[in-house]
Amino acid sequence: MKKTLGLMLILALAFALVGCSGVGVSDDYDTGIGEVLVSTPVDVDTEADLEDAIIKLDGEEQDKNEENGFQDNLLAGDYNLVVENYGYENYETKFTIERTKTTTVNPKLKELERGEVILTLKGLLDEGAEEVEALPSSIEVNVTIDGVETVEAVTDNQGEIELKPYVGERSIAVATEDYGSGSITIDVEENVVKEGEVVLSAGLDNAIRLHYKAAEDQEVPTIWAWNDDGSVYEDMGYSWPGAEMKSVGGNWYSVTIPAEELEFIIAGDTDEQFQDEISGAGEYFYDSEAEEWLDSDEFIRLHYKAAEDQEVPTIWAWNDDGSVYEDMGYSWPGAEMKSVGGNWYSVTIPAEELEFIIAGDTDEQFQDEISGAGEYFYDSEAEEWLDSDEFIRLHYKAAEDQEVPTIWAWNDDGSVYEDMGYSWPGAEMQSVGGNWYSVTIPAEELEFIIAGDTDEQFQDEISGAGEYFYDSEAEEWLD
Repeated sequence: MKKTLGLMLILALAFALVGCSGVGVSDDYDTGIGEVLVSTPVDVDTEADLEDAIIKLDGEEQDKNEENGFQDNLLAGDYNLVVENYGYENYETKFTIERTKTTTVNPKLKELERGEVILTLKGLLDEGAEEVEALPSSIEVNVTIDGVETVEAVTDNQGEIELKPYVGERSIAVATEDYGSGSITIDVEENVVKEGEVVLSAGLDNAIRLHYKAAEDQEVPTIWAWNDDGSVYEDMGYSWPGAEMKSVGGNWYSVTIPAEELEFIIAGDTDEQFQDEISGAGEYFYDSEAEEWLDSDEFIRLHYKAAEDQEVPTIWAWNDDGSVYEDMGYSWPGAEMKSVGGNWYSVTIPAEELEFIIAGDTDEQFQDEISGAGEYFYDSEAEEWLDSDEFIRLHYKAAEDQEVPTIWAWNDDGSVYEDMGYSWPGAEMQSVGGNWYSVTIPAEELEFIIAGDTDEQFQDEISGAGEYFYDSEAEEWLD
């Protein structure tokens, strides 16, 4: 009997100890488990679209349930809840979880006030080159605000559209079927009419890249270009004979024009002019001596990275029949290659088979041959041909009054990219016509600053090899 009573006392004591640490018995809420139920957020006035609502618990976003609410078991204690939704003020509250109890939170969202924005749309009239005129009336426009809200609008007789975005800093993207697209950021205020201007661009997928081979004794050619409505293309200069084209090696000159339809006159000398028109985006080559358009698919584009202390490299090239390629100069060591940024130089050669010597210095020569049209890159310091698919080609449109832009670039490990110069603000970019400048960088990941003027700097990063175009006046990347 005594043994039985003793055993019962031991079991009772053990049960009591277990009970003290179990759910629903102890007052020690710090170690208990409770449940929180956040019901579907509700707007105080209207039905809100809550699919994009974000629920954060102590700063961490939570997965919502099918009703856009949130339910979970939590340790007992105090929590901070925030519910965010586009167009609504953030709802924030604090609540306490007690173990074995369910705490229900019913957030209510208050819709933000809206302001008024009037945008003047300018840009690619008649699907041609960039104009400083407003779009015509009755043009259908698709507008996306902050990548969330979509609005359809129609231009009035001033080429304007009216919008009513929520108050706050809003990113507004404008797209049209025939006139390109653009964007603007505006700080929208309640009861204040904000005005802005969006310059539309069709992007350089819709660009014309024109290459022109000048006669040996011809001056640097200039180009005067206009749209099919007769208006002069603004980057080609405001007075005759227009802007100078950029030398790209040999007697070749080039310019890039964001347009699909173009009429132009290439002058160079007042007595020698070439007038024609181009229909369709793409790359075009004209030989003024042969007086014919050439097939760009039959060209070799050779890029050469010189040593840091090497002179401007020259190229002496010959055909497979042994005849010297005429644009490479008639005397050794040939024609100078054209700097395209950093220590890179390039030349475009209308040939598919080529043997060549790159000299630069009389004691340092590189001889090789190329078979097949295309783009080729050779690094003289690494003494190897590089894969062009692993390069970044960056094009930058400077403001009209901006100095020649410089680029300071660095790798993802923080080291400065060596070809961009060893001192700030880096190396000058190469003019390629109009207000466009470019540089070729053998990298796939890049962070950079383009300076040009000490007070005007553009900092960004690029991920992925390819060709990129940035318009500093429109403040946007182009397609």
